[in-house]
Amino acid sequence: MPTISKTSLSTVAGGRIRIAILVLFPLLLISTGLCPLLITFPAIADAAATLDSHEDFQAALDGFQEEYGFPGATAAYVLRDGTTGVFATGLADVEDGTQMTVRSRMLAASIGKTFVGATALALAREGVLELDAPVSQWLGDRQWFTRLPNHAVMTVRHLLNHSSGLPDHVHLESFATEVSHRWRENQNPFSPEDLIDFVLDMSPLFEAGEGWSYSDTGYILLGLVIEAAAGRTYYEEIHERFLAPLDLTLTAPSDRRLLPGLAAGYMGAENAFGLPRKTIQANGMMVWHPGFEWTGGGLVSNSRDLARWGASLFGGNAMPGDYLKELLRPVPISPDNPNVYYGAGVGIYRSGPFGPVYGHGGWIPGYSSSLRHYPDHGVTIAFQINTDVGIVDDTTAVVREMEERLATIAISASNAMHVSRNNTHGRGDELFMNSIYFILSMLGFALLALIAIRLWDERADRMEWKRLAALQPQNPGIYDPVMVADLPEPARRFFNFAISPGTPLLTVAEIDMGGEFSLGTRDNPNYQPMDARQILAAPTGFVWKVKMPGVVSVSGSDTGKWTRFRILGLMPVARMGGDANHARAAYGRYVAEAVFWTPAALLPRSGVVWEALDQDTARVTISHKGLSQAIDLKVDAEGRPVLVQFMRWSDANPEKKHQLQPFGGSLSDFREVQGFRVPFNVEAANMFGTDQHFVFFKANVTVVRFLAAGS
Repeated sequence: MPTISKTSLSTVAGGRIRIAILVLFPLLLISTGLCPLLITFPAIADAAATLDSHEDFQAALDGFQEEYGFPGATAAYVLRDGTTGVFATGLADVEDGTQMTVRSRMLAASIGKTFVGATALALAREGVLELDAPVSQWLGDRQWFTRLPNHAVMTVRHLLNHSSGLPDHVHLESFATEVSHRWRENQNPFSPEDLIDFVLDMSPLFEAGEGWSYSDTGYILLGLVIEAAAGRTYYEEIHERFLAPLDLTLTAPSDRRLLPGLAAGYMGAENAFGLPRKTIQANGMMVWHPGFEWTGGGLVSNSRDLARWGASLFGGNAMPGDYLKELLRPVPISPDNPNVYYGAGVGIYRSGPFGPVYGHGGWIPGYSSSLRHYPDHGVTIAFQINTDVGIVDDTTAVVREMEERLATIAISASNAMHVSRNNTHGRGDELFMNSIYFILSMLGFALLALIAIRLWDERADRMEWKRLAALQPQNPGIYDPVMVADLPEPARRFFNFAISPGTPLLTVAEIDMGGEFSLGTRDNPNYQPMDARQILAAPTGFVWKVKMPGVVSVSGSDTGKWTRFRILGLMPVARMGGDANHARAAYGRYVAEAVFWTPAALLPRSGVVWEALDQDTARVTISHKGLSQAIDLKVDAEGRPVLVQFMRWSDANPEKKHQLQPFGGSLSDFREVQGFRVPFNVEAANMFGTDQHFVFFKANVTVVRFLAAGS
C-alpha cells in the first residue's frame, strides 16, 4: 500500500519519464555507439546482426513448437556484450487459449541446483561453511542422521557434486507411491526430513567420493546444511545474495500452490506419480503442491531470468571474488562418458560443436527446462517448455535439438557482431573521440549531480531504516490473551488468531516482497513487476524500497517523510514530502499495514482505541503526534483478517486534490512467523468498494522478519 498516491506516481512518472529519456538519450546513444553525430559502421552491422538473430531465433522456436506439438515455450539468450533476446511461442494454457508470453513463468526444476551450489560456494568464501568438512558437523545431532548411507564419511562437497553415494528418493518406487497417495493435500505433503526418510537404512551406492550418482536427496541434505550454517532459510539466502541484486524479478520460491504468471504444465496421463494431466486448476492454483522439491530445485522462473542468471554465474559476476574454479571443479560422471563432468550444482561438457558447455537441465512433472552457457563465445541460452511428454521418457530429441539449433543462431550472431567491429576498427576514430569529449563535457556535470542526489537519498533511507529498527522493544512483553479480554469480540478474535500465547511482543518488522505495481490507470493498469523491501515501525514510520525493472526501470523509496522515485537509477520522476498532506497520507498507509503485519503495535495502550462495528468487524483508531487514523478490520470465524479498509487522505483522483476517499486491501495466505500469523498475499485498491475500485498493488511476500532489539 504505497504512500505515494497512484494517480500522482503514474502521472508524474509518465511525464518525467519522457523528459528523462530526452535528457539521457544522448548518453544512451553514446554508450551503444548509435549517436547520429557519431554513427559508425560497427553500429549498423551490430544492429543488423541483432535483428537477424531475433528473427531467426523466433522462427526456430516457432518451428520446434509446430514440429513437436508441445503446448508452448519461452526462450532467451544473453550475448557477451549483454545483448538480450526473449521469445515465446504457443500456448500457456491450451484449454483457455491463453498465449505464452515472454513473461510467462514455469517451474525451473533442477536448474535450481545452480542456486544451491552458488549459495554453498558463497558461504564457503565467507568462512561460514567448509566444503570438505563432514556433513555430520552440521546435521550430526539429527536423530535420523546415523541411518543415512555413508553418514560417517560424506562431506559437503560430496553432496554438491553427487559423489556422496546416496540413493535418489525421486526415483524410488516408494516415493512415487507415496506421492500418488498424497498429492491432493492442500499443504506441502513432504518436509525435507520426510524426503530424507525414503533413503534411511538403505545401502550406499558406493563409498563416498569413489563414484557418481545424481541424487536429489543429497541436495535436500545440502539445503539443511546451508540453513544450519547460515542461520536463516535457504530462500532468504538466495533472495538477498542473487535474486534481488541481479534483478531476477520473475524468479521466486515455488513454495506455494498459487504462483502468479505460471503457465499450465502438461504431462502424460500414465505418469509415475499418478498426477493429473494438467498442473493448473481453473482458479490458477496448482493441483499439487510444488514445495516438496525444495533445494532439489524449488524455483518458479522464466527463460529471461534463467539466461541472465547463467550469464552472471558462469561469467564470474554472481558474487565477489574468483569463484569459478570451485564452481567448475569437475567430477567425472562415468568412465563411459569422459566428456561429461559435474561441478558445484553445474553440469560440465568439456567439448562440443561450440567448445565447452556449462549449465543444467530441469524436469518436474509438466515442465522441462534447459540452461546452457558457452564460455568460448560468451553466450548463454535458456528455454522452458510447458510439458514433459516425450522428454522425461526420452522418446523425442526435442531438448537436444533445441539446444543445438538455438545455440547455432545465437553464437553466429555474436560472432558476426565481433567480426564487424574488428573489420571497421579505427574508422572515424578521431571524429568519434572529439565528439564524445564534447558531449560528455556537457553532460558530465548533470550526471554527477544526479549521482550525488541518488547517494544522498540512499544515505537518508539507510539512516531512517536504522532509526526505525532501533525502536524494537529491548525487553518485549509476552502475549497473553488476558491483554485483550476487554476488547470488542471481533478484536479479541483477531488478536488471538494473529498472536500466539507466549509470543514476544515485537513491533518492528522487515518485509521482503515481490508482485506487481500499476503505473497506469484503472482502464489501462500497466502493471509492472516489482521487488521491494520494507521496514515497518508503526505508529512512528516506515521505509519501502522498490525496484520495477520494466522497459524503463523505476526504483526509489517511500517513507513517512518523503517519496523519491527515479528511472534508470538516476533521473528523478517523483520527489515529494515534508508537508502535512504527505505525512497524513503516509500515516494512513503504515498504521493500516501494522494491523496485519505488526499486530503487537496495536495492542491496547494510550493512543489505540478499539470498537466493534458488527459481529465480524472492528475499528481501531490510532493517534500519534497529532495524526489520527481509523481502520476497519473484517475478520472471519477464526479471527483471520480478510479485509482492511479506511478513509485515506489521498490525491488519487481526477482533480489531483487531497481529500478523504475509500482505500483498502484484501489479505490471504497467512503463515506463522515468530509466533505471529501474517498474510503473505496483499492486494490494495484505491476507491475501495466503489464502482471506481482499482487494484494497483499486488504483493507476494517472500520474507517477514521481526528484528531482534539492537539489530
